[in-house]
Amino acid sequence: MKGDAEGEAGALMVLHAVALYEAAVFALRPGGVSPAERELRRFVAYRFAAREGLPQLVRVAAAEALGAIEQGQDPKQAQAAVWTLNEAVRDCRRGFIHLNNDQAS
Repeated sequence: MKGDAEGEAGALMVLHAVALYEAAVFALRPGGVSPAERELRRFVAYRFAAREGLPQLVRVAAAEALGAIEQGQDPKQAQAAVWTLNEAVRDCRRGFIHLNNDQAS
């Protein structure tokens, strides 16, 4: 729901948690993230994504992003899904106006 401060805050937390999990799965160097840290980031991302009060658009985009990350094979696909989640979070912000596909206020 646009303009709901709690929903906006929850959506932003989901985005951060999912992005941190993506970074753990697709670490820049082999062994850069321990299995325990990766599992913790996964747990947190799923926990936030399951939170009540999230805008539906964010909930769906988070599920798709987590699915792409879980596959763990295609970082570009995961990155695109996280970008879609970012757009969903941005769309639910109060005062956000979509000008066209390339611009936002």
